[in-house]
Amino acid sequence: MPFLFCPFFAFFIVVVALIIYAWVQGDKRRKLLAAYAASRGMQFSSEDPFDIPTSLGGFGLMQQGHGKGAANVHWGAPRGFDVMLFEYEYKTGSGKDESTHSHICCRWSLPAPLANMAMRPEGVFDRVAEWFGQNDIDFESEEFSRRYHVTGSDAREVYAVIHPRMMEFIMQSGMEYLEIMGNQALTYTNESTLSPERCDRFLTVAEGFNGNLPPHIVREKGGATNVS
Repeated sequence: MPFLFCPFFAFFIVVVALIIYAWVQGDKRRKLLAAYAASRGMQFSSEDPFDIPTSLGGFGLMQQGHGKGAANVHWGAPRGFDVMLFEYEYKTGSGKDESTHSHICCRWSLPAPLANMAMRPEGVFDRVAEWFGQNDIDFESEEFSRRYHVTGSDAREVYAVIHPRMMEFIMQSGMEYLEIMGNQALTYTNESTLSPERCDRFLTVAEGFNGNLPPHIVREKGGATNVS
């Protein structure tokens, strides 16, 4: 009789070992991220102290799906402006059709409030939609227009913000998704876990975006003019 339970016992041991391994690895990563945050003068929490799905609920990403949650949150002003880095996920569907969508995100403050806009990689369905007159905002750069689907509440301001130098910066930085809502911006990727390298990459993107904003737009919108 005991031998009948051997396969089950072995399976149980493997499952427990995997759980312990995942916990140990997760704990190591949390300590690494906490050390990174401290080295940049930022604060860190493995949980979400801000209720990000609600506090950033105006962004389109936070309006999708259900079962929303954030983790491994960094916040502070390591480059002279307010920044928040975090891992985010939400679910769509239910039962057997339920899917989990994971992203790593950076929310930062802009030097002035801008017109709402959104940018994402252009897909096949976007090109089909153009045949039915549902056009996004296109730019002089064919490469940029081919790579990104851009919409905004003020097309004139979008053109001013995404000028040729900004387009080049966005493409070279590898930015995937961008949302602007007033004086806040959010960029994110389809990766699931933050690392010190990914955090640095986000900080560089946020700093570069702010630095490439046209000074006259910042002045007109009532912000500081210390942008190049």
